[in-house]
Amino acid sequence: MARVDELIPVKDMLWQYLQLARQNMLWKLDGLSEYQKRRPLTPTGTNLLGLIKHLALVEYGYFGLTFGRQFPARFAELDTSAAARLNSDMWATADECPSTSLPSTVTRGYIPTPPSPHWS
Repeated sequence: MARVDELIPVKDMLWQYLQLARQNMLWKLDGLSEYQKRRPLTPTGTNLLGLIKHLALVEYGYFGLTFGRQFPARFAELDTSAAARLNSDMWATADECPSTSLPSTVTRGYIPTPPSPHWS
């Protein structure tokens, strides 16, 4: 008898885990008001919507570096100074709509672009 982990290719299994984690995070926001999603919960100003943004950026960064992909243009202009980097990805700005931009980013996940050779 085959083991369960032998029946599912590793790539498919990892993809399913990633999708499940994304869905679980979005589920946490389901039913919350705009205020509840954006309300600062820590002294640094972190909010629930900011956590979703943070996870999307970490996913983009990890998969982009791992597979040699370009960082999405939407996030390419982020301020990379030390002060701005500290927690900027943990805050959702007023123009980031929780019902469209961030959850759709997390739901779609990392959308690959053609790899860019490091030597070019």
